[in-house]
Amino acid sequence: MEKILLVSTRVLHYRIRIYNYFYDEFKRRGIDFAVLTHSIQDVEDKPRFRVFVEKPSSRKFVDFIRQYRPDAVITYLNLSEKRIFPVIYYCKINNIPLVYWGHGINLLTPNHPVKNLIYRHLHRISDAITLYTSNELKYIRKRNHPKVFIANNTLDFSNIEPRDKERDLAFVRERFSIREKNIVLFVGRVTSVKRLEDLLGLFRDKDIALVVVGPNIKPHQLEIIERVPNYYYVGAIYDDDEIQAIFNASRFFSIPGNIGLGLNQAFFWSVPVVTLDGLNTPEIIYLDDGVNGYIVDRPEQIEEKILNALADEKLYRSMAINAKKTAETVAHISKMYQGFYDTIQYIHSRKSLPSEQTG
Repeated sequence: MEKILLVSTRVLHYRIRIYNYFYDEFKRRGIDFAVLTHSIQDVEDKPRFRVFVEKPSSRKFVDFIRQYRPDAVITYLNLSEKRIFPVIYYCKINNIPLVYWGHGINLLTPNHPVKNLIYRHLHRISDAITLYTSNELKYIRKRNHPKVFIANNTLDFSNIEPRDKERDLAFVRERFSIREKNIVLFVGRVTSVKRLEDLLGLFRDKDIALVVVGPNIKPHQLEIIERVPNYYYVGAIYDDDEIQAIFNASRFFSIPGNIGLGLNQAFFWSVPVVTLDGLNTPEIIYLDDGVNGYIVDRPEQIEEKILNALADEKLYRSMAINAKKTAETVAHISKMYQGFYDTIQYIHSRKSLPSEQTG
């Protein structure tokens, strides 16, 4: 059986379900999908794919690849992780087809000349490039476009059962002592680029609960939340049932900057999204202004758009339906997998690897 090895940073909880989907789909085509990493988050979802955990050192990773002898290697490593270079050059020297998977550049420093020079070198020597969305094509030189494939970054909801919104709303209200009628939700690691402060000033004296979920909140942010009666900080939540209930109970989802995969979760639960225009993560490609949410220019417009939509049930219902439709089409996990499968098929055609076994 052909062996595909993903060499990755730490495998976080949401990636386990994605890679399980990849494993199942690749296996149906006679391909074994495995992951080499320095750590994997211990959560309820357990990997069906083979995961190999090694110390984060160049020698350990290269030695593993030498012994494992994969037919292709997908790299999901940052430039800051120096082991990426020995892994890449070992693969090149030993004619192991190499796939670069990422954004094309560092999106937080898009104009950094040295980093971009290194990224262009990685693009050139890789046998194929897999990007999060087509938006990142602009970071790839045109001569490398023929070997670029798009794997829309998303989450796997294929085995998630439907939930009752009213029941989840009642649960969330009781669980977190929420009194307000509607919930506006922020979920994610609290970093400066997510601009939580832009929300902490909105919805005051309104029948709206601003609920913040995630680690790394700063003391001054917590002080603001504790002073405002309709603000709630509930900490980091990794329990699937509880986080699904919170999303399903919410009416809007908002991270003003760098919205990330929380957008995908919101859309799956038919929750429209509002964010600010400007530097954002690739997932912003799913947000169609005025259709499944809003992209606004100023923080106060977040409140304005949400209040207007909540006052117009027909408008809100349309946006909620479109959010769910996005999750089931362009943001579906099958789209992400197809991008990776197309990448491997391209490598087959270029490197004469074994062709697809249909079984």
